[in-house]
Amino acid sequence: MSLIEEYGERKEEKGRKKGLEIGLKEGLKEGRKKGTENIIKNILISGLNPKEIAEITKVPLPVINEIKVKYNL
Repeated sequence: MSLIEEYGERKEEKGRKKGLEIGLKEGLKEGRKKGTENIIKNILISGLNPKEIAEITKVPLPVINEIKVKYNL
C-alpha cells in the first residue's frame, strides 16, 4: 500500500469517527428535547397552566405554548 493510500484511509477513518461523534451528540440532544416535550405535554394534560410549568421547569413559556398547540391541549 502506498503512502497516499494509507494517508487517505487515515483521513477517511478520522472523518467517520467525527461523523459518528456528531451524530451521537445530535441524537442525544434530540432525545432530550423529545423527553422534555413529553413531560410538558403530560403536565399540561394534568391541568397545570403553562405559566406555572415554565416557572417550575425553567422551559420558556413560548416553548410550552408551542407544545400546547402541537398537541391541541
